[in-house]
Amino acid sequence: MEQGILAAINRTMQAILILAVVGLMLGSWMAGGVVPSMMYYGIKVIAPSIFLFTACLLCSIVSLATGSSWSTAGSMGVALIGVGTALGFPAYMTAGAVVSGAYFGDKMSPLSDTTNLAPAVSGAKLFDHIKHMVFTTGPSLIIALIVYLVLGFSHSSSGGIVDCTGIMSTIADALLKLARGTRGGLVTITVFSCILVNALCSDQYLAIILPGRMYKEAWEDRRLQPKNLSRCLEDSGTITSNFIPWNTCGATMTSFLKCPQWGSGGYAPFASSTGVIRLFPSSMVSPASP
Repeated sequence: MEQGILAAINRTMQAILILAVVGLMLGSWMAGGVVPSMMYYGIKVIAPSIFLFTACLLCSIVSLATGSSWSTAGSMGVALIGVGTALGFPAYMTAGAVVSGAYFGDKMSPLSDTTNLAPAVSGAKLFDHIKHMVFTTGPSLIIALIVYLVLGFSHSSSGGIVDCTGIMSTIADALLKLARGTRGGLVTITVFSCILVNALCSDQYLAIILPGRMYKEAWEDRRLQPKNLSRCLEDSGTITSNFIPWNTCGATMTSFLKCPQWGSGGYAPFASSTGVIRLFPSSMVSPASP
């Protein structure tokens, strides 16, 4: 029995060591600012049209070098999710590209535990096993990359269609007329727009990006500091997102807490006070410096 226990531990030791190393690496990357740096430069460098393609390719390279899909998803994957969100891509698209690339590299890497385990139990040689997998894994990655390119171009041409067709400016002009040139009216219109986008687009990031771009010039024309607009966007776009059941934030809170937003037993009446308190200070704005 003792020999059997030791043999079982020995077989799983590689996976245990990988978990330990992954934990150390992710902790050091987060503490050292590596992941935020990836997000910052990724937003600046990666074009939206090739983002999914790039995400899959980068994860393939990292996973191939490290031999671990877990470490790739926990480091590069986390950064790419942030970049994708900033570029307007749904999290599920980015996650799919990350997983595809991470597992391709893991499967083809001679450092991977599963890639070593499969030939070991079957009696094959490691590199014969890797070369033979090219016939099935290679075409699947090529097809995936082509699909990601198509999705990327389709998404980037559609996430900017509101802007390039003039829809955004038309909506902004119509709403700004209601503000009647007052600072309080501008704040009210911005808050209303953030809540409306949260309801229509079902995403808090779009509820910040779209109104922010729509009213940026109007806030500048009123000689108001940018921090006023940013606070207004955050107070309304972020806070109200979890009150909408079909919003990504609302669905997440409901799933995590097992509690609906509205109706009998809903949490919204007890949580909405925080949102109301935060919306009122948004009307307090500071003029820009002369």
